[in-house]
Amino acid sequence: MAPMPETIIKLRLFLGAYAPLMFMLALRFRVEWLRISCVLLSVCGVATLWFLVIRAPRRISADFVEVAAVQDEGGLASGFLASYLLPFLTAPEPGIPDTLAYVVFLIVAGIVYVRSDMAQVNPTLYLFGYLVVSIRTTGGLHSFAIVRRRPSAGDTIRKVNLSGTVFVEVPRPTRG
Repeated sequence: MAPMPETIIKLRLFLGAYAPLMFMLALRFRVEWLRISCVLLSVCGVATLWFLVIRAPRRISADFVEVAAVQDEGGLASGFLASYLLPFLTAPEPGIPDTLAYVVFLIVAGIVYVRSDMAQVNPTLYLFGYLVVSIRTTGGLHSFAIVRRRPSAGDTIRKVNLSGTVFVEVPRPTRG
């Protein structure tokens, strides 16, 4: 199976990263169509991440890489989480201008997320028990790795490529 284009992977990660925000907005809005839209975006975000990170990689043949270095980008989290203030700044019954402003905010946030290293910050993946780290392998690959635990130099990871620069760690097969 050929890896998906990088932009598609990052868009799916973005949708998943903002799923909790969409749920919070659904709780906050009083306008029915906005509530429903936000719930649907939240559900789609969780579902796309579940299929991308948990379901699909188990059906694809995996290979192994040895970790040379891992970079923690924890500082990105504070900037990202600032965007989660949006539900607390919203009007419960926004008019057309407010709604358009929220949409523009999400479009800009999406562009920044896809074109930057913000893919490393994803609250929904944390809820699934995963984290995203920047990793360099002994073979020279620089990538985002979606892993269950932070690897150390010298660790070997069984992985499935999602795109050219994003992979997900998959469990080693159990012997039964």
